[in-house]
Amino acid sequence: MHRQLSFLLVQFLCNPALRCDQRCHSFLRAVTVLTDFLRESIFTSCNPAQRHSFQTFSLNPCFDHAASSSTFNSHLPTKSIAISSSSRWQTSFTMRTSTLARALPILVTILAPTSLAQTWSFCNPMNQTGCPNDIALGISNYSIDLTTQTMSSNVWNTTAGVVNYDYKAGARFVIEKKLESPTIQSNFHLFFGQVEVIMQAALGQGIVSSIVIQSDDLDEIDWEWIGGNQTHVQTNYFGKGNTTSYDRALWHEVQTPQALYHNYTTDWQKDKTDFYIDGQVVRTLKKEEANGGKNYPQTPADVRLGIWPGGDPKNNKYTIEWAGGAVDYDKAPFVMAVKSIRVSDASTATEYHWGDQTGSMESIEIIK
Repeated sequence: MHRQLSFLLVQFLCNPALRCDQRCHSFLRAVTVLTDFLRESIFTSCNPAQRHSFQTFSLNPCFDHAASSSTFNSHLPTKSIAISSSSRWQTSFTMRTSTLARALPILVTILAPTSLAQTWSFCNPMNQTGCPNDIALGISNYSIDLTTQTMSSNVWNTTAGVVNYDYKAGARFVIEKKLESPTIQSNFHLFFGQVEVIMQAALGQGIVSSIVIQSDDLDEIDWEWIGGNQTHVQTNYFGKGNTTSYDRALWHEVQTPQALYHNYTTDWQKDKTDFYIDGQVVRTLKKEEANGGKNYPQTPADVRLGIWPGGDPKNNKYTIEWAGGAVDYDKAPFVMAVKSIRVSDASTATEYHWGDQTGSMESIEIIK
């Protein structure tokens, strides 16, 4: 919840593409999220009556009780374990409350001028002290079939727009009008591991579908599909938000990604990252290739999936060109569909603590 609130506030303050009425809408949604959180905190605090059903799944009591911890359609070796915990309940609740308290002052300055922000972090540990620990996945493997299950708001924040569900298509991210951008973000983090998504990208000039693995200090691993490009997908990465060059992106051939479902898997390890399409490696990024390792993604990251109008006329001309041209909203709706998601974490931590401000993997403390 705290990440949903912070996203809405940051969107209000920092997104130059939003009109005044849309920024006000983000503010009102943030207030609604805050109200719902306080009501839930007072009356339930993650209803203890439900604890037993979660304890064999994850140290995080708020994970989907319906989601399976077994793998599916995976070509990579994984393992699943059962963990039990009771103290985790109070720890998770306390962390969310503490983070929320730090977010509240933003409400006071909500009418401040906007600034440019294409990527964002609620609390960047390289620039700030006292950032909260990142909640870990808590198990070695998590998976959810979105043709039979819906994403729990305790596991995934819908940070923008609305995601609906279809028993054939799975989770549907839909743009129906200007500047809509349905997006989800995980409440959990992984510290190396695998992210597997079976999905169909959105068709439409200027429409961008994406899978993003991003950390608090803006380490980032991306998959991006341009709606007018029906033959390729782009992979990319960033380290510490470094955008001094844009030569990291590579394009990979894939059969009609807007018409067919494909398996896109990121195998993120300490020394290299492999990108797979339908079980075949299409790219290997070695740590030393990323500015000698300095720009290699190496800190705990959450998972984000979404669709956005890169070709909206309000964006800058370079973004519109990269997105393949201006969006023709008369051709809406534009739909990205996700059938399933699998995430595995290299550790079975409960939290990740940033030990200093270096942003190095060695500075991360794994809390069991």
